[in-house]
Amino acid sequence: MALAVLQQLHLVVSHMQDKLSYRGGDNTLARKSVDVYVALLRSHPHGRVQRALFQGLQQLRQGQLLFGPSAHLCAVLCSELVRCYDVSSPALADRVAQLLIALLKDNVSVQPHAHVLRMQQQMVKAVSELLGQASEPGVLPARMADLLARMSRHAEQDGDERVCRHMAALHSTVTSIVQSTQDVSRCSAIPDRLAQLQLKIANSYACNPQLRCTWLELVARGHEQQEQWCEAALCCVHIAAIHAETMHRAQRHPHGWAALASVSCNVHEDERGMGDDPDLAASEDSLLSWLDRAARAMQQAHKPVLAARLLQLMLPMLEQQRLWQRLSQCHLALHRAYERVHEQTSKPRVDSFFRVAFFGEAFADEHGHEFVYRESRAVGLAAMCDQLEHVYARQLAPHKLSLLRDSAPVCPDTLDPAVAHIQVTFVEPYWPARRPADAHQRQHDVTQFVFETPIGAHGAPVHEQAKSRTLLTTERALPYVTRRVRVVHSQVEQLSPIQTAIDAMQRRTDELDDLLQHSSTDLKRLQLTLQGSVSAQVNAGPLVYAEAFLHRDRLQHYQPQHTHALRRLFRRFLDVCKRAVQLNSALVASDQHEYARLLDSEYHLLARSMATLDAHMADEETQPNRPSSVRVLAEISGVNDSSV
Repeated sequence: MALAVLQQLHLVVSHMQDKLSYRGGDNTLARKSVDVYVALLRSHPHGRVQRALFQGLQQLRQGQLLFGPSAHLCAVLCSELVRCYDVSSPALADRVAQLLIALLKDNVSVQPHAHVLRMQQQMVKAVSELLGQASEPGVLPARMADLLARMSRHAEQDGDERVCRHMAALHSTVTSIVQSTQDVSRCSAIPDRLAQLQLKIANSYACNPQLRCTWLELVARGHEQQEQWCEAALCCVHIAAIHAETMHRAQRHPHGWAALASVSCNVHEDERGMGDDPDLAASEDSLLSWLDRAARAMQQAHKPVLAARLLQLMLPMLEQQRLWQRLSQCHLALHRAYERVHEQTSKPRVDSFFRVAFFGEAFADEHGHEFVYRESRAVGLAAMCDQLEHVYARQLAPHKLSLLRDSAPVCPDTLDPAVAHIQVTFVEPYWPARRPADAHQRQHDVTQFVFETPIGAHGAPVHEQAKSRTLLTTERALPYVTRRVRVVHSQVEQLSPIQTAIDAMQRRTDELDDLLQHSSTDLKRLQLTLQGSVSAQVNAGPLVYAEAFLHRDRLQHYQPQHTHALRRLFRRFLDVCKRAVQLNSALVASDQHEYARLLDSEYHLLARSMATLDAHMADEETQPNRPSSVRVLAEISGVNDSSV
């Protein structure tokens, strides 16, 4: 019976190519023919039937029906070929692998310049479906490994370089999916590790946007359960970018993924190389839905700037569709978002960042790796250590867990490999060029972080206090779709004592200057920062730095560019303090006038001390027509030269 059916199919394929090819294979005759072949594959054919079946499939593929506008026929056949692959039947296994490579070669000829082929997409999708349905998870990886090995051998025998290249990419992708799926089941109790593995699977589906969206949504749900709203929102942003890009390629959206790049720079890195997927149901309604979900999550994450950007992307689509009620609601949400932006100018929300390094055989492939974690609020080092200890202590049993809470370099060879060590260090965003103007910009789309380690004995004089600065570069910018991002580069530089002083004064000056830039000043915070800068009880830091590095007796010990830089910084520091004192005097209520006069008096005392100290360098400034340090500082401090 099966042979008779195959004979009839042979006649159909041989003599009705025109009808089979109608509408690029998207017709009833083509679908029914493929369905019959699939039914015969599911019947576990042997001997002559199996041989005749694969001869028929080889004949079917020569008409290139599988690579028309619709991906349905290719998807059905690929799925069944992968499903019926049987290692215990060498003849069947070899025929399946040979046919799949032949189809891959056909696909290369149809899409010679494609970055990702339809065959690759459908193979990945078929393997994913099998992994999701496998009743014996331990058996399937071996089957897939054997199939990929056979396909690779046939690709090498074929000798086509393009086929070999695409086969290598397919091998890598499927292997990564299988391995990550196994790892996911083992790490379900460690949320950050689980999210990263799920993202790894999503990334392996770059050639299949529909499956990538499915896994990104799974990552988003996990974040929502942990109330990590910013990460959940960014998952939705990436899904929205995929839908926008799919519409853009169909000429139904003006910008594609680039429209979402203003929300996160990671969209450019992750979504620009996505494959085509005609099966992804991308429409304005689906795009609006994901943008709305992302905006709501950003509001819950206290990220009103990003929420506003997402809402602005929705406005033209809602207006074009004449959805007036939703448009009104969107404008109202945008109004509320900008109100919160205004509130945060004076009371910014601060994220916390930590470098976390793992050491020990208990961490398997994470041993020796570093990550930067983001916390959506101000969190201390102790609280972060407690959080990690709570997550890992039970999961790593019977291994003992040890937390290292300092920033000193760790030599893994000196640690007991049987003990799981986690080193946690507070880090700050690092901007090598111009420092961003506001708190949102300083902690968004950050790829570089810095932490410092003191060098020298505790309590040593400042001219002996040096430090090392470690600069970390991450694989993706934070915040990201996961709470942690791997560190891909680490650079350590040594700062001399005078460079340490310059850095400390720069930070102190920038902190006060930032408060002066806000349109609505947080008076309490201004007063606390100002008091920490000019008060006689706490301003020993600036004066000690000046006496240690700018006194005539010590100038010869330091490079001129460093001493000049420190002097310029002190002048800027005093100028900022003066403006802060004046602003405070203008803003205080009547019951704080005495406190304002005290701050003004202490500022002038500090300025006089600095001017007196700088006078020792007056004869060092030999450039003509240049005012001396005494004169410059006197102008800043409001003191005439005779008084110093």
